[in-house]
Amino acid sequence: MNRKVWLTIFVSTCFLSAISLTQFMVSVKASPYTNVTVSQAKGMIDSNPDLVILDVRYQYEYDAGHIKNAILIPITALESRLGELNKEKETLVYCKSGGRSASACGILDAHGFTKVYNMLNGITAWISAGYPIEIVFPVIWEEKTYPVATFSNSTITSFNFSQSLKQISFNAAGTDGTTGFCNVTIPKVLLDGSFSVLINEMQISYTLAQNITHSFIYFSYSHTTKQVEIVGTRVIGELPVGGVCTPIDRLAISASYISFALTMILTIAVTAASFKYRKKQ
Repeated sequence: MNRKVWLTIFVSTCFLSAISLTQFMVSVKASPYTNVTVSQAKGMIDSNPDLVILDVRYQYEYDAGHIKNAILIPITALESRLGELNKEKETLVYCKSGGRSASACGILDAHGFTKVYNMLNGITAWISAGYPIEIVFPVIWEEKTYPVATFSNSTITSFNFSQSLKQISFNAAGTDGTTGFCNVTIPKVLLDGSFSVLINEMQISYTLAQNITHSFIYFSYSHTTKQVEIVGTRVIGELPVGGVCTPIDRLAISASYISFALTMILTIAVTAASFKYRKKQ
């Protein structure tokens, strides 16, 4: 085989290789992020504590229930808030059903994010799979807000805080025959003391963990519709043991301190003058 034939074969091979490489690069660019199922997403969350979970829904949707530790950046604000995200970390994106999250993944790819995962079918599929979500309920007392969070694989409704009964209550529902669980985070300033947990008015056992500011109450149950009551022994706005609070007269307290200070100054001045006089004598 002569040199010309060899050259023709070499050029043809290079040309075909270039075409194949171009097609490969186009196919990669056509899929700049990775689609994952909710079960794959759950595995990523459980195994990678550094995973960034990005919720691109609106605030009211997020408030109704979200994946725990998810960062909320609505799709409409994503491009202007990219600085809040780390390009070097794996980022799992979700929305309600998968449409907005796919668009968000495209935005992230266009701005240099290379470790992006789109959760298919969104939080709707996540809930259908029986995976837990977090809901934060704002309890307002005397114009201040005290957030109470539930983390549960049940549907939580009818949340209520009763200061007079010293209790938090809500309904928990799920698929019959499955096991439900709930972890409730309660600010100690709102409700504290010795707790009792009742389901359908029957007291149950629970696990309690605490830090300086919050109590974390965990319990489980068989799914049907349950009425849950968490009762404490100390509640916000409660009068101290022993009687009625007496308002503090700040002016009277200040006047007594001022009077004491002036007396001390006068005493020191008189003592100093007396000492000086004696020294002269």
